[in-house]
Amino acid sequence: AVAPATVNYGWIVEGPTGYLYAARSNSTASFWRYDIQANTWSDEDAADSPLTLSAGTIGVYDGSRYIYVTRGGSDDAFFVYDTQTDTWTTLANVQFDVLNAVYQGGDSTYDGTYVYVIQGGGYSGFSRYLPSSDTWEILPALPHIAQNDGSIEYDATQGAIYYTPGNSRLGFYKYDIGDETWTQLIDVPATMGQGSDIQNVGGKLYVMRGGATQNVYTYNTVTGRWIIPTFGIFDGFFRGTSYNTFN
Repeated sequence: AVAPATVNYGWIVEGPTGYLYAARSNSTASFWRYDIQANTWSDEDAADSPLTLSAGTIGVYDGSRYIYVTRGGSDDAFFVYDTQTDTWTTLANVQFDVLNAVYQGGDSTYDGTYVYVIQGGGYSGFSRYLPSSDTWEILPALPHIAQNDGSIEYDATQGAIYYTPGNSRLGFYKYDIGDETWTQLIDVPATMGQGSDIQNVGGKLYVMRGGATQNVYTYNTVTGRWIIPTFGIFDGFFRGTSYNTFN
């Protein structure tokens, strides 16, 4: 089913089994619930956010009940949506080492205890939020500023957060939560552009390149290697082949 209205700088996250939740953004407060089995959207079953959402807004689900949401739009507002009661609560404002606001390119991830947020907008801010105390903790700055297409994702097998700064760069980094240190990893196979994203599925990171491309790569967090999809099989050249001439 198509979305109830046009979406601009919005997001979609999983919710309790059988449902997805989405924010329209586009300087609106519109918030929707999608029933996967019925293939239907509902505006009535998901209360609108307390304030309008704009570029840089992002939502992250805690895996059981709550969705934590940054407002974006160069603002520091931070909320939580309760999927059981269909209510919003305003939380402690986002905090960074420089300028307490989230911009386009901000992103978030959840490790089961903390919500981690990057600032975006050409800044290196990196912080985490503890729901049990409604407090923020400023963490070591990103190794490279996050531009309009920065992305982070948590991986439980490594106890780490993986980061791409975007902005047509190849850089790829890992933040060790226990040691609180950043490490530069093997570069992404190609530069990351606007619309890029990272999703963790079963311990593998699926990385969408963005930047008006169709490329999707896979990173194995255990082996530390990238998998590049084969292309052009039986039609011209493809990766892994060799070309020889014989007399």
